[in-house]
Amino acid sequence: MTQSIHNHHPGKDFNYLENLRRRLLLVLSRSPARFEHLLQEAEGAYPTDVQQVLQDLESEGQLRLTSNGEWTTFQEAAHPSALKPDGPQTGPSAALSNDLPEPHPLDFDWRFADEAIHLIVQELRARCIGNIAVLGAPTVFRCLVDQGIPAHLFDKNAAVLDYLKQRAYHTFTEIDLLCPGPLPSGRFECVVADPPWYPEHYEAFIDASRTLLKIGGRLFLSVLPRLTRPGAEETRQTILTYAAARGFEITNIIPSALTYVSPPFEKAALKIEGLVLGHWRTADLFELEKKVEVHTSTRQLREPDTWQNFLIGRVQVRLLPTRSDAGFKLCTDPQSWRLRSVSRRSPARTTINVWTSRNLALTVSDTRPLGSALQLLQAGSKVPEAVAQTSTKHQLDKSQSQQLRQIIEAIVEDSK
Repeated sequence: MTQSIHNHHPGKDFNYLENLRRRLLLVLSRSPARFEHLLQEAEGAYPTDVQQVLQDLESEGQLRLTSNGEWTTFQEAAHPSALKPDGPQTGPSAALSNDLPEPHPLDFDWRFADEAIHLIVQELRARCIGNIAVLGAPTVFRCLVDQGIPAHLFDKNAAVLDYLKQRAYHTFTEIDLLCPGPLPSGRFECVVADPPWYPEHYEAFIDASRTLLKIGGRLFLSVLPRLTRPGAEETRQTILTYAAARGFEITNIIPSALTYVSPPFEKAALKIEGLVLGHWRTADLFELEKKVEVHTSTRQLREPDTWQNFLIGRVQVRLLPTRSDAGFKLCTDPQSWRLRSVSRRSPARTTINVWTSRNLALTVSDTRPLGSALQLLQAGSKVPEAVAQTSTKHQLDKSQSQQLRQIIEAIVEDSK
């Protein structure tokens, strides 16, 4: 079994692409613009989708790319502007998250840029006197604690929580809100929630917020932009409907208020598509107030994740436990190891059982030998030693040992 690069991306949704097309044409009807500016104005659309729509419009004769790097709807020369930059422009910074274990795509983990963290803390200082619960936003939690503001983090990322614990941050609870345990009721004045951008996660985070907050308490919720993906606009409406049914009332919306740090797995996916960008992703900040206590039936819980996690430096390597009586075998063409998508809708996700936070994603027939080798590497062993000990333990033949070494060397080299 081998994976082709052709099944990394989700299928095209033509209604979505038409909406994106209209948005880009509207922006360009005002003035010519560079790709980076169009991306900021594309309401969350993924860079490769923006690039594809621009190229389609160019091939249809509706747009052209000028010599100074601007897209324009005009046939005459574009207005003068600076030369097109070679790489990312100066933009949002990531100093407050750079030391943490890297985000992993399995966690849908995008972390706030420093400017977004400071904005959230500013909003909390203006509107909240009392304890603050932070759901899925460890960098916000750390910033609050560092400023002496009482905060409690609820998060499922064991690697991040271990890191915080080692640095004397102790007011946290390890919990997966999709399969939660008991939560303290009515203890917090404010909640900051940064869920993965999918309906079931929003529902779980809203339910947790409803439990944690006092009547009159405020929920600050990051919400995906309208063109993030097909169906995003409907998801936004679903969020508001669900929150209203649980006693919340929307009190304020700040569009594009929150910028995210582009994680290594997203940078890697975009780089292989020829795009080197800064921190381009944003979210709207919704502020909601808990008006009434609403009692509803218990949500259906999902099964906990079974992926194993190994930390090689700051890089997280996940294995989905897989066994095979036929022994250890690499099942993926090395040319396709770099996953070209960050979307949950990618068909390639259904076959992956080895996945790093740098978006190396592949399949092996049996993950046990790889797990043994990664455990040795995590404990400080060098690659030759880890491969030799693992080959002996799992009775690998020469070909299997070579394949194991190929995978390990690729992961270690990529983690530098």
